[in-house]
Amino acid sequence: MKRSRFTVLFIAATMAFYSCESIPKEPPPSDMTDREIIQLAQSAYDKNYYNVAEYYYKILLQRYGNYTNDYVEGRFELAHLYLKQKKYDKAVPMLQEIIDIYETSTPGSLPGEYIILAKSDLAKVPEKKMAEIQVRIQKDAEAAENSYDGSEDEEEYYEDDEESYDPDAYYY
Repeated sequence: MKRSRFTVLFIAATMAFYSCESIPKEPPPSDMTDREIIQLAQSAYDKNYYNVAEYYYKILLQRYGNYTNDYVEGRFELAHLYLKQKKYDKAVPMLQEIIDIYETSTPGSLPGEYIILAKSDLAKVPEKKMAEIQVRIQKDAEAAENSYDGSEDEEEYYEDDEESYDPDAYYY
């Protein structure tokens, strides 16, 4: 009996050890395409290596985030990953951002699936958690709005600008 219990524990410990994938020490090569990075992230996600998938999606956003399609895909995949881990505080703002991007973009300019997926994932957030997050987002927005009164800075900016403005400097 003791031997079989030891064997079961040994097998469980071995499986746990091999199921933990660590983040690569070196980033992917700089010439790697967006699709290749997404494939690395998806492979890690499929194996439940969420920290590795997150790492690759963040690399995607660093390298290709200035392309709207890659930005939307990367942000959605990160949000989806956070949702799966029940990190609603991280997922909800990202999903809402994706929906906002679609609502302000030219119809047909973005892949149609991410708006549908973002709305679907947002609907999976428990109502109570969603209400808490919405209150927090509102408070943060109000605090940010109240913390900046640009009038003094704006006045100083224009004063400095007038002093340094030389209209003849731009004509030859």
